[in-house]
Amino acid sequence: MKRLIGVPGDHIHLRNGIVILNGVAQNPPADGKELPANPGEKDFLDEFPSTPRPWTRAPTEAWAVEAPKHIVDGDLVVPPGHFFMMGDNRHNSLDSRYWDLCRARTLWEGRC
Repeated sequence: MKRLIGVPGDHIHLRNGIVILNGVAQNPPADGKELPANPGEKDFLDEFPSTPRPWTRAPTEAWAVEAPKHIVDGDLVVPPGHFFMMGDNRHNSLDSRYWDLCRARTLWEGRC
């Protein structure tokens, strides 16, 4: 399951696996598992967006190019018309850190 984490204008980053939204640490999801399936991904998953390596894992070249444009002072800033989604099982879930920000129309259609 994916959850809406950030709306347009929100500043998002993860430090030590904790989501920081607009400067405020968020509680982890109750249903989430703590261990990454691939330990090599841990740095990226827990210290997002500070580790650039996995941008090359993006399923589209467009996201690999677009994502860094939204990083300001170490935060990913959600642009207008987009949303940042994350899975409850964050270490084993491909979400907005990987595949792209969710566009408003896609969210309303239930396809994020």
